[in-house]
Amino acid sequence: MDRKLLLDEQKEERVAPGTGEALVQKEMGRLNGLSQTDVFLSASGMNGIYGAFRGIQEIQRARGRDLWIQLGWLYVDNILILEKFSSNSIKIYELNDLSQVQKVFQEHSGRIAGIITEVPTNPLLQTPDLVELYKLCQEEGCALLADISVGSSVCIDAIPYCDVAVESLTKFASGSCDVMMGAVMVNPQSSFRSELRNLLPEFLEAPFEADADRMAARIPGYRERMIRIGENLNALGRRWSEYHGVKKLYRADQGPWAENYRKIARRHNGEVLPGGMITMEVGSSMERVYDALQILKGPSFGTDFTLVMLYMYLAHYDLVSTPEGRSQLKELNMDPGLFRISIGMEDPDSIYDAFERAFESGSSVT
Repeated sequence: MDRKLLLDEQKEERVAPGTGEALVQKEMGRLNGLSQTDVFLSASGMNGIYGAFRGIQEIQRARGRDLWIQLGWLYVDNILILEKFSSNSIKIYELNDLSQVQKVFQEHSGRIAGIITEVPTNPLLQTPDLVELYKLCQEEGCALLADISVGSSVCIDAIPYCDVAVESLTKFASGSCDVMMGAVMVNPQSSFRSELRNLLPEFLEAPFEADADRMAARIPGYRERMIRIGENLNALGRRWSEYHGVKKLYRADQGPWAENYRKIARRHNGEVLPGGMITMEVGSSMERVYDALQILKGPSFGTDFTLVMLYMYLAHYDLVSTPEGRSQLKELNMDPGLFRISIGMEDPDSIYDAFERAFESGSSVT
C-alpha cells in the first residue's frame, strides 16, 4: 500500500450540500416508474425494512391481524425483526410451490398481517413466484413486503407485485461501499398505500445529509454498473459451471427458481439482467481455498469491486458452530461453507484467475 495516500487529502464526489435526498428519490422513482411521493429514504436498508414492517403491522393490528409469514431463508436481521417485533410468525422455506402458503392462509384466514420475503433470497438466490404470490395476498387481505436489495431496482421490476419494496442503496445503487441508505417504495396500486405513506415517516430514520449528497453523485451510474457487472457474472458463471473445483453454483437466472426470476427481470438488449451475485459451493477444502483467495473479503455486497463472503460464518455463526445448527442447515440443503460472491467490474479474467489459483491451493496436500 502506498502510505503517501494516507497523507493526501481524499476527496469523494458529492452533489451540492442538501440537494441529495430529492435527487435520490427522483432517480429511484424513475427506475421503478414511481412518483417521488411513493419513495421514502431511510438511514439504512435495514431501517427501511423495519419501517415498512412496523407500518404494515400498525395497519393490520387494527384489523385484528397479527400473524406474519417468513417466506424463504432470509438475511439474519430480517429474521430478527420478525422475531423481536411480532408475537406470531410462521416460517416457510419452500419457494417453488406456493401450496404451503395457501395452506397457512386457509388455516389462519383473517389473521395474517403480511409476508416478508427477499427477491432473490440471500444467499441462495431463490425467487418466489411474486406474481402469483401477490394475487394470493390480495385475496387474503395480507400485505406483501419484498426486500429487493439482492435483486436491485435495475435488474428486477418487483413493485407491481408487492405492496412495498425495500432496497438497501448501500449496496449496488452506491457501488462504492462508503455510504449507508435505504429506499422504501410503495406500490401506488396497493390497498395499503394511503395509510402506509402516512405511517412510514414515524418509523423511518432520515438519511444523513452527507450520505444523501454522496449517494446522489453515485446513483446516476447505477444502471451502467449493473450492466457491466451482469456481463462479468455471465462470463464467470459459464466458466465456473465447467470448472472441476466448483461443486455447485447458485444464480438467480438459472436453476429451479429461474422462471420466477425471469417473470420480473428487466432486460438489456433483449437479455435478462442476471443481478450481481453468485453463490458457490467449492469441491475442495473451503478453508484452504478461502485463505488462498486473493480477492477482497467482507460482509457487504454490491461494490464496484468483487467481494467474497463466507456467508454462514459471518451471518449465521450460531448455526455453523453447533451440532444443532449444522443439522438444521443440512435439512435445508445449505452448505455451511458457502462462498457468496458479489461480482465487480474488474476484468473477469483477473477474477477467474484469482479463484483458479485458490482452487489449486485448496486441492493441494501439504
